Amino acid sequence: MKKFFTALCMFAFALSLHGMDYSVFAAVTTITSDFTMEKHLAIAVKPLISTGRLQFENPGFLRWEYTAPFPSGVLLDGKKAFSWTGSGSQKAVKNISSQPLAKTMAQQLYMFVTMDMSAISARYTVREWDGGVTLVPKDQSARQTIAEINLTLNAARNAVTKVEMKERSGDKTVITFTSTLLDAGLPPGSKTP
Repeated sequence: MKKFFTALCMFAFALSLHGMDYSVFAAVTTITSDFTMEKHLAIAVKPLISTGRLQFENPGFLRWEYTAPFPSGVLLDGKKAFSWTGSGSQKAVKNISSQPLAKTMAQQLYMFVTMDMSAISARYTVREWDGGVTLVPKDQSARQTIAEINLTLNAARNAVTKVEMKERSGDKTVITFTSTLLDAGLPPGSKTP
C-alpha cells in the first residue's frame, strides 16, 4: 500500500511541473488518465502488468482504480477514504477513513495538491533533467526501500507520461499514463467506491 501511495503522490507532483511553474497545478480542477503499471521483480522473468484509471479533483479527491487483472481501488475524498476489491455485485468496499495510513495519504495528497515546495523539498532531493525530474527520498526509512523516482513529463500537454520508481532491492515499478484529460470534469459515479 505504501508503494502504491508513493506512486500516486509522485503522479500528482509531476502533473504540476510543466515548465517548473508550480502555480500551474493549483489552477487544475480535474484530471483523468488511464495507466499501465509494470512491476519488474528481480525474481520474475516477465513484469506483472496492471491497468487502470486515475481520477482527481482539486481539492482533495483522488480515485485510483485497477481494472485488470483484478478490479480494486482506493478513493480519497476529503477526510473520507475507501478501498475495494472486485466489481459489480462482487464488490467488497471498506471504509478506511480511521486507519492511520488513510490520514497519511490525505496529508501527502494535500502537500502535493498545494505544491508546498518547502514540504516537498524537505522530503525529497529534486534533480531536474531535460524532460523530467528525479526525486530521491531524504528520509532514511524511505531510502531503505526507494532508491529514486524518475518522472517523465510532456511539457506541451502539462502532463506526466511516466513514473519510474526504482527500489533498493533491484525491483522497479513503471507507470505509463495515457489519454490524460485536464479540466474536463469527472465521469458520473467517480465519487462512489
